[in-house]
Amino acid sequence: MKGLLLIGARLSLFFSFVVLCFTLFDWHNVKGKFIEFFSHPITLIMMSLLYGLAFLLRAGAWKLYVNKKVPFSVYLYALFYSLFINHVMPLKVGDAVRIGFLAKEKQVHWDEAVHSVVVMRLLDYLVLGLLAGAGSLWLGINTSWNVMFWILFAGGFFIILFYVLGIQRNKGFFEKHFQILKEAFSGKKGWVISLSVAVSWVTESFVVIGVTQALSVKLMFFEGLWVNSMTIAGQLFHFTPGGVGTYESVMTFSLVTAGVSWEDAYTTALLTHGFKFVFSYAVGLWVWLAAPIQWAEISRWMKGKARGRENE
Repeated sequence: MKGLLLIGARLSLFFSFVVLCFTLFDWHNVKGKFIEFFSHPITLIMMSLLYGLAFLLRAGAWKLYVNKKVPFSVYLYALFYSLFINHVMPLKVGDAVRIGFLAKEKQVHWDEAVHSVVVMRLLDYLVLGLLAGAGSLWLGINTSWNVMFWILFAGGFFIILFYVLGIQRNKGFFEKHFQILKEAFSGKKGWVISLSVAVSWVTESFVVIGVTQALSVKLMFFEGLWVNSMTIAGQLFHFTPGGVGTYESVMTFSLVTAGVSWEDAYTTALLTHGFKFVFSYAVGLWVWLAAPIQWAEISRWMKGKARGRENE
């Protein structure tokens, strides 16, 4: 039943995207908007820097959480590999690569890498939930949006939880990792980790804000923050490379709810997602040159194994 509901949600969002394309896509209009967008190089540069800053903040928070003598670059490369893989694979398997890349380090065991990625993912969704909920209240949006988001959040929480339970099923696992969690979020350290993740989602929202500014579309900062939070949450239903279809549908509907016209909302969604695709391929090429990994290794990580540690 759960699987059918997930498939239904994915197909509904993708079908919505198809309808939006048939209804709103106009080549001349889209082409003109693309030219208009690229005529603002300063905005494009600022978007790139702020989007990159979001990953720097998440890498910093992740490193602080793991608390091992592992170079910062490992965390950043792992995040960029995850982003790239999610934009080339039909399913959202970037987290498996993220886990495997960190587990390559001698100081970090496979289960510790899994634990850290799961916790950071849950923190992501908690922050997104708070931002979306606060934005809904501030915008005076119908309660149904809040209900929909918390369903997304709960769904993501249990999907990740069941994933962890499937990897490790013993009491020692829970005792060990609960202690790690407790130590990480006690005192100032917990606040720094949480604040870094929260600020990272704020800086990422400047991608959609930058696109709307370049296109002269009226969108306030808090509206952009809410739209970004809703859109990222919708990626729980990711089942195409980069979440094509799902991303555009959720962002278009969110922008329309925030008062943007259907045409501008649709074009903004296309441009925003297009920008993220280009960014993901650029950083993917960079990390592959800086720290190359083989496809066979990625395949092992997707199966929950690390080289030389299959029995750990």
